[in-house]
Amino acid sequence: MLLFGVLYLGQYQNSIIESKLQNFEREADIIWLAINELDLTSETSKDKISRMIEGTDQQIKIFDNNANLLFSEEGSPQMLPQRGELNSIRILKNTASLVTGILPDTKAIPDYPQDTQENPLNTPNLKEALSGIASLSAWQDERKEIILSAGMPLIENDETIGAVVIIRQGQDIKRAIGEVWRGIIKIFVATLFVTIILSIFLAGTIAKPLKKLANAAEAVRTGQATGEIIPDLSHRYDEIGDLSLVLRSMTDALWAKMDSIESFAADVSHELKNPLTSLKSAIETLQRVKKKEDREKLLNIINHDIHRMDRLITDISSA
Repeated sequence: MLLFGVLYLGQYQNSIIESKLQNFEREADIIWLAINELDLTSETSKDKISRMIEGTDQQIKIFDNNANLLFSEEGSPQMLPQRGELNSIRILKNTASLVTGILPDTKAIPDYPQDTQENPLNTPNLKEALSGIASLSAWQDERKEIILSAGMPLIENDETIGAVVIIRQGQDIKRAIGEVWRGIIKIFVATLFVTIILSIFLAGTIAKPLKKLANAAEAVRTGQATGEIIPDLSHRYDEIGDLSLVLRSMTDALWAKMDSIESFAADVSHELKNPLTSLKSAIETLQRVKKKEDREKLLNIINHDIHRMDRLITDISSA
């Protein structure tokens, strides 16, 4: 949301500056027409110019054709209360300004010239106005606030006798961008809140049951519990419920297999002990028997038991 907000902010800043420049152009044309009709050497005319910009954030500078300042007057707009701003939001805005500044579709706004008093020709749009060309520009000061300027020639008998420069503080641009920023922050906070709620919900409905299944499976693996410890989550009717059913079925099958192995091992043990016991008795008796017939009988018993064990081992291997 922040990324899309920053991208939108860059486009919005361009469009609002263009829009404000168009409005400012109309205002400047009206002021220029009024000034062209005045006698600039009259004090009454200067009072009229002062009244033109009274209550506005505009500044009017009038120059002769040698770039000498003849008149300068600055309006006194009603100051609006400044809103406080969190340091984290200020850092975020500065970072966003840096990002929007490097975007390809963001217009670079030049820095407002600071040495206009020492060198009047550096006054925004003055050179163009003295050349007979009306122009508009947007600037930014050291606080990164927008300033609009317009320069228009003063014409008398088809000759340029001076120029008027109108400078306007872009407080409304700052407020408009601030409103967009507040909207972006609100959307971001709302999105963050929804993300946290969803994370808690998913942790409770997905992560926690999976952890319980994993712990139960580990307990079965280490022999600390039987398959009955696997949680029954079949009531969920989802993939986790299916997983719990499969795990329970798998552990039941494993325990059944282990029981059959234990039973098989007991049967094998019993079947092998019988011929071994017979062999042991035959060998012990063979050592004490003297008659040849008895020894042959015992050797036949030993041979029979050996074949029996060989058959049993073969059967065990097949099983």
